[in-house]
Amino acid sequence: MLKGQKEARIGLDAETEIVDKLNSDNNLRNNFIKCLSVLGFQLDNKFKAVKQGKKYKSDILIYSNNSILGISLKTVKETEKGFHQVDRRWLDDWKNLLNMSDDIYDIFKEGIIRIAENPKDKFIHPNSHHTFRYIITMWK
Repeated sequence: MLKGQKEARIGLDAETEIVDKLNSDNNLRNNFIKCLSVLGFQLDNKFKAVKQGKKYKSDILIYSNNSILGISLKTVKETEKGFHQVDRRWLDDWKNLLNMSDDIYDIFKEGIIRIAENPKDKFIHPNSHHTFRYIITMWK
């Protein structure tokens, strides 16, 4: 495979898997509706997720209430040292919008600063993994 093709394949496969799960997993659908509600989007229970063609820039389209919501995905490999998708200028806004816990906010903020100082460093410091695992189990 040429450079970049493996990553592209992983991304395309992930899109397909997410669309399939959004359309079939009721627990995921309900959590997705709740999450988008917090962000100000109202979906009905009968929404449909589809993998986007070339008409829109988004990777996945959500059809609901006679409207379309586009979602773009980013693939990040665990082995990748650099992760530059979180913009520090918007972190405070996201904290408020998502009612983000102080622990998670601090992990993100420290990661942004760490990567700015050393792009080869890990975004989430290994000492923070236990906090992340705890919060993820609380969401389930």
